Amino acid sequence: MALGRASRAGSLAAAARQLAHHADHGVLSARTKAAEGSTRIAEYVRSLTCRASSEEGQVEGPGGNYMTLAERVRCETEVKRSRFIAWGAPVGSEAEALTFLDEVKDPSASHNCWAFKLGERYRFSDDGEPGGTAGRPMYAAIEGSGLDAIMVVVTRFFGGTKLGSGGLVRAYGGAVTACLRDAPTREVRAKVSVEVLVPYELLGILYSLLEAHGADKISEEFGSGDVGGVKMALRVEPGRVEKLTSDLKDASAGQVVVQRPP
Repeated sequence: MALGRASRAGSLAAAARQLAHHADHGVLSARTKAAEGSTRIAEYVRSLTCRASSEEGQVEGPGGNYMTLAERVRCETEVKRSRFIAWGAPVGSEAEALTFLDEVKDPSASHNCWAFKLGERYRFSDDGEPGGTAGRPMYAAIEGSGLDAIMVVVTRFFGGTKLGSGGLVRAYGGAVTACLRDAPTREVRAKVSVEVLVPYELLGILYSLLEAHGADKISEEFGSGDVGGVKMALRVEPGRVEKLTSDLKDASAGQVVVQRPP
């Protein structure tokens, strides 16, 4: 566990250093190079927006096994009297990520910047900071952490001293790095779809077995089947499908039907 955290911390630090290097280079270069750098950042942000828009309607979240935060986390850093309060949380959808933003952002702060990652889907916001200096390094810190299905928010209270592009990149990326470095994590295992048809009087048995096998209820349709009942769509870990099916049939004397959807 300690070795894994050390490796994750190293990856996060490397990502932050690389971003800061490029940002500082842009500040110190001639105006032409700075303009070219700004153009590249703008094109990169536009590509992310187009990518996110093109994926509307797709299933959100990672497709296979992944590591995510086990709970909400918070930490605070200070850079030249500016306070940076970082929040992180596991999320299952973009709507959930934005709800988390609404819960933790501070309207009295100078900026509430954010980023989330849900498998191949991601978004970030600089919330008024110079383009590419807040949301982008925050997203890079998420990627460097090896975690998925998470949302991070960094609230900044301006301390009176401007940090410059490189300083902002280091501050925002570093705030997320610090927040995720030693955060508690958990593994989320991929699940497959299963449909169950059960008579009304056996719903109590079904619910207790679903909890015992860690199955997620996706939807339920009442009045299904030839004699009436409930058709329920589930998500179950592949290794538990056979045992769940066996337990349901044994507990219901074969009255519960379990099948994989086409």
